This record gives sequence, structure tokens and C-alpha cells, in this order.
Amino acid sequence: MKINKDVIQKLNPCKDRIDNFITHYGTKDYTLKGFLSLDEITYTDKIWVVTKLFTQEQNVKWSIKCAESTLDNFEKLYPEDKRPRLALKAAYDFCIDPSDETRSAAWSAASSAASAARFAAAYAAESAAWSAASAAESAAWSAARSAASTARFAASAAESAASSASSAAELKQEELNLILMLDVYEEGAEC
Repeated sequence: MKINKDVIQKLNPCKDRIDNFITHYGTKDYTLKGFLSLDEITYTDKIWVVTKLFTQEQNVKWSIKCAESTLDNFEKLYPEDKRPRLALKAAYDFCIDPSDETRSAAWSAASSAASAARFAAAYAAESAAWSAASAAESAAWSAARSAASTARFAASAAESAASSASSAAELKQEELNLILMLDVYEEGAEC
């Protein structure tokens, strides 16, 4: 994957985003790994660009990986609550078989499991549990949504997981999310 000014412009970013890229990096070409390591591009902008360039399957896979990276935090606090794990399973099942029948089943299972998990986390969990539930919900919804909205939900999964944690944990989660994004690209799109 090659990322440069022309590629970013085709994604129709806001003027500030493209101006920032041109100001700091001009017309240089970057690999995905190189782009993700650029200091003058925000985490949010990196996620925005790459999720627009990723396929639906890559975005779903990335959403699942981001959510899985926070699942242990939730399960340490609530070992009996399997709803986030069920939401991730629904997302994974959809990723393996994105047929209409699987989409419908994944949508139903993910919706139920993720909503319940988010409700429980919102009222009973510390920030780590909220992160896991939000990420699981976003991943599950991403799996069940259309290709156009999958990118937004994938980014939301990563951002929700990171934004609920402490400042240090947030930075670590953002770094992990970018590493997971690179892993998904290098592994290919297969779930």
C-alpha cells in the first residue's frame, strides 16, 4: 500500500488534513508502516486514512483485533459476563462468512450481546471494562454494517477503547491499535 498526497486527496479529506500532510511531508510516498509512524499526523488522521483505504474485510478484522486487545480487562473484572466475547464471536463469524444469512444472525447476536455488555460496563465497570465493552460493540456493529460505514465503526472501536483508559493506557492502546492495523494489512484480509 502506497500512501502519498495524491492518495489522501482522493479520499476527500478536509482542507486542514491535506494541508497538514503537504506542509510536513510534501509529495513523498510512504508504505503503510511508514505512514503510521509519521509524527506530524495525528492518530485520528492515521486511522481515518487507513480505514478508508482498507477493504471491508480488513476493517472488520482490525475492529475485532482492537476489541480483543481490551477484552481481558473486562473479563478480569467480570469473569462471568461473556457478552463482549459473544459480540466478538458474531463479528468473527461474519468476517468468515459474510453472506446475508450470516449477516442477519451476526447482526442480531452482536446487537444483543454488545448492547447488554455496554449497558453493564457503563454502570458497573471501571474505564478498562468500558473500553472492552465499547470496542466489542463497535467491532460487532462494524461486522454487520455496510462497507461504507465499516470504516467509521472500526475507527470508533479503536478510539472508544483508547479514550476510556487513562492517559498512559490511552497512548499504549493507540500504539497497539496501529500495530494491529499493520498486522491486518501484512496478514492479508482473510479472517
